[in-house]
Amino acid sequence: MSLFVPAVTVTPLKAARQACNLIRSGCTDLAQYDRLIAKFPKIDYLKAAKSEAAFKGGDVKTGLSLCRYRWALHGMKRADLTCKEWDGKEDCHLIVICEQGLGEQILFSAMFNRIPQATIAADSRLL
Repeated sequence: MSLFVPAVTVTPLKAARQACNLIRSGCTDLAQYDRLIAKFPKIDYLKAAKSEAAFKGGDVKTGLSLCRYRWALHGMKRADLTCKEWDGKEDCHLIVICEQGLGEQILFSAMFNRIPQATIAADSRLL
């Protein structure tokens, strides 16, 4: 019997699966996501998973800071726009891209009138 235990190699695919399992299990321990991100800092999926876990755990600040990586989590592509992302300033024209399903678009449309200057890209069924 050998006392030597071989190290397990974590590949990017295994790291993504681990993050997926953490999300499914409801894990909100951000340190677990941080360990995966430290090994694979270029994999946006891991940052998106951490964002989702942060929101679930009530850490809104961390969730929002990583929210832009959500596109990778759901296999979506970000709209190819030449404008910069909103920085929170109030004096600007916003482009609102509805990335969720029709039901969420209807729900969130109640808030559109609070945006003074906006172009809204929504599902054509709502026009």
